Amino acid sequence: MKKDGNDNNKLPTKEMNNFRLMTQMIELKKYKKALKTCEQILKKHPKNGETLSVKGYLLNLIDENNKEEAFKYAKEGIINNLSSNFCWYLYGCLYKNYKNYEEALKCYMKSIKLNKHDHKAIKEASVILLYLNKYEQFKDLRIDTYKESAKGPKDKALIIFAYHLLKQYEKCYHLIKQVEEDLSTIDVENDQGDKTNNSNNIITANEKHQLLVYMSEILLEGKMYKECIQFLNKHKQLENDKLWYNQMLGLIYLYENDMSKANKYFKEAFSVNSENLNILLLILFTEKEIYIDEEKNASNNKNGALEGSDNASLSSLFYLDYKDEHKMNEKVKINENVKVLLHESILDIYGSKKNLKLLSYINKNILNDYVCHNLEMKKYDVYTVSELKNFTNINPINPENFKKGIDESSVDKFIELLKEDIKKECQNISNNTAENYNNIQWSNKIGFDLFYYPKKRVEKSMDILYFYKIKNLNDKEEKCIETYFTNLQNKYENSNLLKIFPLYFYNETKFSYYIEKLFRNLCFQKCFTIFNYIKPILTYKNVKILLFLLHKYIKNYDETNKLCEFDNDYLSRDNNSNSYVINNIEKNDFEKREDSINETLNGHSDKNKTLEEGSRCNGTIEINNNKSDEVESEANYMSNEKNKMKNMIGSSSSLGMYVEGMQNGNIDNKNKMTKGTTTQLKDKKPKEEIKPKLNKKILTKEERDEIFMLCIYSFISQLYDYINCVKDSLYFIDKCINNIKHKINEEFKYELIFTKGLIYKRNGNYLMAFKYLDICRNHNIGDRFINSKTVKVGLKCGLIKYSRKMATIFINPLDNNFLKNITDTQCFWIEYALALSYFNRHMNIHLNGSISEQGEKLYQFKTGSSNDISNDISSAINLGQVISDENGREQVTLSSKVIADNDLLSRNEHNDYSKSLFYLHLGHKQFIDIHEDHLCFYYYVLRKVLYRSYRHLLYMSSHIFSSRFYRRFGKLLIKICIHMNDIGMKPKTEQSKNNKKKNKSNTTPNPTEDKEIYEHMKKDPLENAMLYMNTFLSQPNADISVYALNYEIERRRGNDYVKLINIINEIKKLFPHHNYYYKLAPLISHYLYSVSKDNVDDEKMKEIAKNLNTILGLNYDTYNEEILKKERTNYINNFMKFFNENKKGDLRYLQSAFEIYTHCNEKISNNILLNEYMDPRKNKLGRCFKFFTFLLNNKKNHSELSEATNRFKELCKEAYPLATAFQ
Repeated sequence: MKKDGNDNNKLPTKEMNNFRLMTQMIELKKYKKALKTCEQILKKHPKNGETLSVKGYLLNLIDENNKEEAFKYAKEGIINNLSSNFCWYLYGCLYKNYKNYEEALKCYMKSIKLNKHDHKAIKEASVILLYLNKYEQFKDLRIDTYKESAKGPKDKALIIFAYHLLKQYEKCYHLIKQVEEDLSTIDVENDQGDKTNNSNNIITANEKHQLLVYMSEILLEGKMYKECIQFLNKHKQLENDKLWYNQMLGLIYLYENDMSKANKYFKEAFSVNSENLNILLLILFTEKEIYIDEEKNASNNKNGALEGSDNASLSSLFYLDYKDEHKMNEKVKINENVKVLLHESILDIYGSKKNLKLLSYINKNILNDYVCHNLEMKKYDVYTVSELKNFTNINPINPENFKKGIDESSVDKFIELLKEDIKKECQNISNNTAENYNNIQWSNKIGFDLFYYPKKRVEKSMDILYFYKIKNLNDKEEKCIETYFTNLQNKYENSNLLKIFPLYFYNETKFSYYIEKLFRNLCFQKCFTIFNYIKPILTYKNVKILLFLLHKYIKNYDETNKLCEFDNDYLSRDNNSNSYVINNIEKNDFEKREDSINETLNGHSDKNKTLEEGSRCNGTIEINNNKSDEVESEANYMSNEKNKMKNMIGSSSSLGMYVEGMQNGNIDNKNKMTKGTTTQLKDKKPKEEIKPKLNKKILTKEERDEIFMLCIYSFISQLYDYINCVKDSLYFIDKCINNIKHKINEEFKYELIFTKGLIYKRNGNYLMAFKYLDICRNHNIGDRFINSKTVKVGLKCGLIKYSRKMATIFINPLDNNFLKNITDTQCFWIEYALALSYFNRHMNIHLNGSISEQGEKLYQFKTGSSNDISNDISSAINLGQVISDENGREQVTLSSKVIADNDLLSRNEHNDYSKSLFYLHLGHKQFIDIHEDHLCFYYYVLRKVLYRSYRHLLYMSSHIFSSRFYRRFGKLLIKICIHMNDIGMKPKTEQSKNNKKKNKSNTTPNPTEDKEIYEHMKKDPLENAMLYMNTFLSQPNADISVYALNYEIERRRGNDYVKLINIINEIKKLFPHHNYYYKLAPLISHYLYSVSKDNVDDEKMKEIAKNLNTILGLNYDTYNEEILKKERTNYINNFMKFFNENKKGDLRYLQSAFEIYTHCNEKISNNILLNEYMDPRKNKLGRCFKFFTFLLNNKKNHSELSEATNRFKELCKEAYPLATAFQ
């Protein structure tokens, strides 16, 4: 007897129990046992829809390759039971597992229609709606669910979140009132309460706090300031978070234009965190009661306060567009008294906008608009702050200028000489065009001291600065700033921010005093990173002053073997200084502490001598081996100085812990011992003898002074390297390393060796840098920072296998799978560095030209003279030998074994590019995983009411593919695919048996890695490149280089001229200023050339003619071959004219001029092959490497570039003598 169709969907009691057991096994991830149970049910009921759907879902969980079979059973289950919401839910889960979110959403919505109480489907649909940015549908779904569920505060909070995403603040405010009423009636439990209770009527104290904070921020964002103040006053428990609470009130009163109250609350917030730059800037902006004129500050009467105007207050020096009045790409309207512009990002209380460094062409940036329009730098093709920094540092300053006046006897004479030199330099402005100005001349023309960046190009991500000085301060303003920050420093003595921030605004005399005080403090603390600490304030004047001060210390120490005394004659040198400041800052705080320690220790050594005599005779200092003990001991000694010695220090136990209660010669056995002490006192008598700790060391004054000078030498060597004086930099670092006299200071030698390695790295000698960094790595094998630096440099110079071995130190020791470890730890830098290293092997300009094809000869580097630590080098990785030639210059040889181990000879271009693609694919997958993190975070949000964090997570995840980190991966991946398409697809080349035997002992590669590398090569490289290009184009901040790569892909895929002209139009929208941008010129030239050589339909030609008229500013009805050739010739001539007048010497534009001819396979004109166009001194070292690589790659097809390559190489030798690429 046949059963009805409806009976197939009903299971008997036994099978139903097995079905429930099967679902429990799935939750416990016992998929194979669950599949056996499923098959047992299907033997008796083969057409049961829900069981068939579960089988399809299980097949997917067991193996993702069972995709076809899994969907087959899922579809069969739905056909047999169309009315089952469970079948539709599992069908949606299958689509979700394969990341087809649109289809998964349809299935979940179908499941919700069949059963409105299907909470799993509702949650999954909510997550996907948020992932797809369908906030309107998400709001409707949550409202429908709210009507059918219990109406607790958590449910209402979720609807508030939905309205907040849509920026409907009035409806949010209406619901916030209801939630407030509900919170006042329900019970609030502690965080340690019953966590199993999921009732909506119970909320923990932490969840309530998170919800109140989120609702208050919604009111602030919705500009409901009065309501927000009432809300904060009503919920006093929010005051526990003092930083957030005071910052919120400060922002509210700022928007209400109540500056005095805003300033009050910002100061309260700053007292909690005195290193917060945003709050400090807001304090300065709202400081209306501090006047620049001292007379107004002295008057305390009401009339005097009313007479003071905004222009006379400290706040008038700063400008912040907190009312959002400024419009993008317009001139900034500010008063003449404004000296500092503040970026509106300091108003962001949560901080999500600061965590992503996006492109600056689309986002509103008041600093960029000031540079472009107010300074009128757009006529020089400068539109952003970073471009201004790069443009004003194109023409280098002669390094000898920095050495003028260094031997002067006093700071006053040196500053006078400095001002005279600047005047002479500025007098030469009339003889030069603006494009030939150097940093000094630009600073004089613009009106404020520009930062000096001669070494490295500033990235576009550096445009988002918190503040930017646009004018120099006058004497009264500097005096006001000095007094103000002196008072703050006395109040917040431990704040490093307050020490470094005012240095931006001081004149030469004030800067020389305070910077000397600062670096003396840091040197006494054995700080070898002073250069990084002071780097953001390095202008031309500041660099010269620092060099003078450092040379003064070195000269005095060489002559007298003593430290130079601190100059306290600041009051006589600066007429505008405050006597209050001088009286309170006579001596460095750290030096005072050092002197007090000396006095205390000398009191220990000899009780009969006074403290003064002891400090003069002994001069010793007691320090701990670690920083925590040092701080503790110094604090103890400071307190000891105030009391008697015998009453201060307790007895020492056998474990080195102190026993309390030992005063006046009595001790009580009932006194509690210090925590961690296990011994008990046997005698009631105190110990007469106080034993020192064994883990302390005693430094003499000479040893302490030597450490101080080591810091000075490290600082001055990095400073000379910064201004491109490489010989002086190596001289001072070598002198420092070789002249360490005291054995106790030998450990600091490796700090200096590390600095020397960085100097070689910054100057393009990566193998020497690798050697020195590897010495430091072997000395401190547990330092992750040094290990990472060494790995990066090793990959730069092609030592890939060595670098991989180093990188494995910090991976899971129980798992030798290198790829799995770097994936789990999300090491983007190692993935990108490996991919770039494989890509740069063809051509690796640092190694490729000098490696012997036979592998018998040794690879040689020549660097500047160096006579240090050759023994340490040979004890590191055995790369080769260190030999000095007749001229005293050092030759570093790379042994043939190293060449063979790292496959530097037996290289296959196709294999290396495919390996590079593999690591880039790996990084791309990790970005996708991060992008999908909020899919899992949603469930935690519902339980813990973390809507504030989740909203900012949605913001960040929606912009993650616009971040500069992903752009590096994506652009390099597309470039490799394009290049592999150009060289043609080659079959995988297998190694011979002999090579396998040789490499077997050196490496043990993962067997699955080789298969995965070639998996992605099944498709056409251009199609592979378009997958990632589409990801770029879907983001709001796609930059010009992305569209340029898109053009390169499309012109190789086919002659779709409509697509190509549309890409050029998109670039024109991003850069509308002119048609001669260096990334745009080769594209326009190639387009005009290719269209003229091909026959195009009339309809397409009309659209092309319309776009060309828009881009080129022409008025043709149609374009024929003659017109296209004519306009291309005119365009090339206009581009060269723009290049000669505005960008001569810029290698980016010179490479663009070459590409105009190379893209069309034409002979390059001899007019642009002159030396005057190839000036490496006007370009950073990285740009010279890129241009040199371009010449090497194109000289085979264009013989006229061979001679230009040799000439450029010789020019680079003079500009960058240490760079091995040009040797």
